[in-house]
Amino acid sequence: MNEEAAAFYLQALQRNPKNVDAKIGLKTTGQIQIEKSLTQFYKAYSVTNYKEAVYKYQEALKFANQYNNFVSVEIPPYYNDYYQEMLVVYLEERYEKAGDLLYEENFTEAKEIYSEILNLDPEYKDVQDLNLQSTIEPMYRQGVKAFDADQFRKSYDIMLNVLAKKSDYKDAIDYKERALEEGQVVIAVLEFQSNVSGKQSTIQSIQSDVVAGIIKINDPFVKVVDRSNMNNLIEEQKINVKEGAYGNSAIKAGELLGANMLVQGKLINYSYTGGKITRQLKQGFESYQVKKTNPETKKTYYQTYYKRVNYWEFEGSSSVFAEVQYQLISAETGEVVKSDIMRQKKSDYVNYVNYKGNSKNLYAGKYSGSGSKYSKGDVIYSSNAQKSNLRRKINTNKRTLDSEAQMASGVLKQISKGIVRGVTQFNTDEL
Repeated sequence: MNEEAAAFYLQALQRNPKNVDAKIGLKTTGQIQIEKSLTQFYKAYSVTNYKEAVYKYQEALKFANQYNNFVSVEIPPYYNDYYQEMLVVYLEERYEKAGDLLYEENFTEAKEIYSEILNLDPEYKDVQDLNLQSTIEPMYRQGVKAFDADQFRKSYDIMLNVLAKKSDYKDAIDYKERALEEGQVVIAVLEFQSNVSGKQSTIQSIQSDVVAGIIKINDPFVKVVDRSNMNNLIEEQKINVKEGAYGNSAIKAGELLGANMLVQGKLINYSYTGGKITRQLKQGFESYQVKKTNPETKKTYYQTYYKRVNYWEFEGSSSVFAEVQYQLISAETGEVVKSDIMRQKKSDYVNYVNYKGNSKNLYAGKYSGSGSKYSKGDVIYSSNAQKSNLRRKINTNKRTLDSEAQMASGVLKQISKGIVRGVTQFNTDEL
């Protein structure tokens, strides 16, 4: 079990390079292990088994490289002469085999052989270029196939990967540019409408955010029409897109604006509720301590007492809810290719306590009758959970509700982002 012994000696030296016994053991067993690989190499050499010979010599080299980090082991120089002789023949055989596979367009197997050759000799002939070709060519062909199938975005992405590996590979640049030209979608974001009275500015804010969001995506396949004169052009041509740009009106609008996709939206629901903070007078107790003296020991101590108090608790909530319907319409066919409703709600809540006394000693509680003196039957809420809840209300810094405008802003931005995702993630290859 010489191989196992050498492995354990090597492991021991990796943990403690100064282990003398391990060095002695590794030098003996390691040299035996190398000689065993060299013997197998020479047998393969004698019968011209090129592959076996090459890899047995590689095995001996691997052992020697590992062991030489700790002890001195040797491979007689003449073995390297035999190895170089076999390597030349083996590499030439593998090179010719890979060339045949490449010619037969069996790229996967050709790449495996080229990778093997590069592992044995990184500078062998033009293998680096051929290995790259065996990787790029199938990708390139997929890109061409996608282009011919009008899958322009897919073709574009594939050609980008091809060019990243080799910047001048065949006509990949031309295919990439043509795919972008053929597959680019020009979007016109039409004026958004509102079914909610007095909220036209709200829906216009969403429209503006949608346009800005689409531009920010920086998708080369999505281009947004300049809005500066868009609405005036539509009004001048008397194209009705107020309630729905379908059929002929969509086609006309698309031709007029130079767009092949139209986006329109409508605020169908908006509500704001709450917004008021109410207060309620609560019963409680404030603890205090009285210094006393033990008559027997004469030692002083403090005794805790409670007095009845009142404090104010404030509570309030508010929320904004909005629903916006949007549609993505083909300006070439007039058909709705995507429709969805985006819903968002944002709420706010405050709950705090005001007390003019020593709030650190305040406890919630319940009592009946009048007077500030603690009486039998009074209830003090002194559990850890009850104390923690009251402290939270006393110490909170949030004492006002967010305004309607603040909450609406967050709601509308989330809706806008949802519309942008729906528009830009639509697969333009399916149009």
